[in-house]
Amino acid sequence: MAEPDHILESFRCFQCKDYLLISPIVLLPDGNSLCGICSLSAKETTYRQLAFEDFLKTLLYPCKFKNLGCKERLKFGEAQDHDANCIYRPMICPASSSCAWEGSIQEIPNHFHICHSNLIAKKMEFKLAVCDKDQKGLLLACVEGVSGILKYYYNVSTGNLQYNIHHFNTDVQEMIVKISIINDVDVDHRINLKGDPASLFNKSFYRDFCEILNSKTLVLHNLFPVLNNPDYVIISMNLHIPKSVESENQEYDEESEEFVDYDLIKDLKCSSCLGYLLPPLYKNPTSGSAMCCYCYNKFIVVECESNTEIIGKVSKTNFPCRWRGCETIKSGVNLVDHELSCKLRMFECRFCADDMIKRENVISHIKHHGFKD
Repeated sequence: MAEPDHILESFRCFQCKDYLLISPIVLLPDGNSLCGICSLSAKETTYRQLAFEDFLKTLLYPCKFKNLGCKERLKFGEAQDHDANCIYRPMICPASSSCAWEGSIQEIPNHFHICHSNLIAKKMEFKLAVCDKDQKGLLLACVEGVSGILKYYYNVSTGNLQYNIHHFNTDVQEMIVKISIINDVDVDHRINLKGDPASLFNKSFYRDFCEILNSKTLVLHNLFPVLNNPDYVIISMNLHIPKSVESENQEYDEESEEFVDYDLIKDLKCSSCLGYLLPPLYKNPTSGSAMCCYCYNKFIVVECESNTEIIGKVSKTNFPCRWRGCETIKSGVNLVDHELSCKLRMFECRFCADDMIKRENVISHIKHHGFKD
């Protein structure tokens, strides 16, 4: 039974303030209820509420990360498993412990582009010096719509390579890993392997390799003779969506809103405002150059010709929101609606040449011009 959220607010644990979703539900002497986790640390005498538990089992509860975008409704007893794997669960930055950023799984690739661009690679590939010293690294790559993150540690004394690879495609159930180990000098000496499937990014990525009991490991020292004993090897790891899943998702969801290809969109700028070109697109009536939908509205009396040359190019390309501080990413055809309603949108005053005005300051600014409520 899906009750309105305001009614469910009555069914929260007195101590942790989460919903009463975990058994056993107990009653304190003062009449307040505790969830199964908090009941373990209760110092007072408590009483099990079996009848109340039976009632709670008939309800559906919102995820604790509802305000971050999760729309799942949970049954009694499902919260712990769901919370641990919820794609909207706040994650800390996997690149650096000194980075204070926090956000959802879908926002991590864009955060890397903004703050850790030095860790972004065109391919999930790196070079190892076989006999030099211990080596480790971290990189993020997006290839053909599949975003992934990899960290590795090579122990030169054992010749073993430990690695941890995850993906960010939240709509994919299975992700195949294909590994190539290549002689850097003679690429004909190579070994192709199938790795264990990559899982969706989760908290296990933050653990050090020494903390992982059975970490994913390539025993490279056994493979060096086959590779003609190279001084350097190239390790390439490619993520692939299984064909059966690809066909269901049209091989790649081109409207995926997880990743921005900044190399692609750097040249897709409006000739008038220099913002990104968002459809529908037009040609500037004076110069003939491409113009975005916002600037088209400035030419009231001139009929601007639709720019069909690049409409197809930008309609399914992902762009970041233009308003400072907003981390929303959407395809060109969907971003305009978002920008018009964005909470961080700035407004231009029609009566003065002031800088752009924040949404919360619009009313006070209008009053400054003598207008009243």
